[in-house]
Amino acid sequence: PSVLTSNTDSVCIGEQAQISVSVSSGASAAWFTQPSGGSSLGTGLNYLTTPLTSSTNYYVQLSANGCTNTQRAIVKAFVFDQINPDFTTSAPSTVGTGFEVTFNNATNDATSYEWDFGDPSSADNTSSLMNPSHVYAQLSEYTIMLVATNANGCSDTTYKTLKVEQQTDLFLPNAFTPNNDGLNDIFRLRGTQIESSRMLIFSQWGNIVYQTDDAKKGWDGSVNGKFLENATYSYLVKVKLDGEPEQVLKGNISLIR
Repeated sequence: PSVLTSNTDSVCIGEQAQISVSVSSGASAAWFTQPSGGSSLGTGLNYLTTPLTSSTNYYVQLSANGCTNTQRAIVKAFVFDQINPDFTTSAPSTVGTGFEVTFNNATNDATSYEWDFGDPSSADNTSSLMNPSHVYAQLSEYTIMLVATNANGCSDTTYKTLKVEQQTDLFLPNAFTPNNDGLNDIFRLRGTQIESSRMLIFSQWGNIVYQTDDAKKGWDGSVNGKFLENATYSYLVKVKLDGEPEQVLKGNISLIR
């Protein structure tokens, strides 16, 4: 008995392929995963494979009238390349009362996209654009989902965690020179969107030598009108930015005259 024709199948990763053969009259077919030996996967002119992760060769052996053709025919099941969806995000920018993030698609060979921005309370939580943007009303962490589909109809999904946080420009120097030359005379907190701030300065022995409820005004290196000696001091600054919880900044500052 002989194989007259064979039909292959092409599927996406994780799908089952349907392969088949047309044979000489009266022949029966048995399917194998190797060219000789091994156990039969099943019988019949059609065979449905298990879910595939890569292109795979199958072998069909024919029998008729008590005779078996030991030369097995190859029928290949093809698997399309994996899509591997990917994307990057921009830094959040303030837009009105929200924070806008742009999503930059980095998927190769996809033809359509479905986004979920992890913000179900929003009216536009989904998008089918290639590079969409979304405005988040709250500063928080969100789980982003991207489903990409290629021209073969194969889809794949990726998830990423996005932390929407306000960008800040807080700055505290590590040294200052309070010598009344008008340059770097004050140790103070710099930055924008500061709602409140409190500063404490400690000596090397841990004693509080200065404190203020406005770290933006800072410290001129004196206590009760008396300038302190050159040394390294420690600071603790509690600062609250607009719309964010309070945060604590710690470090050392060198006083140099």
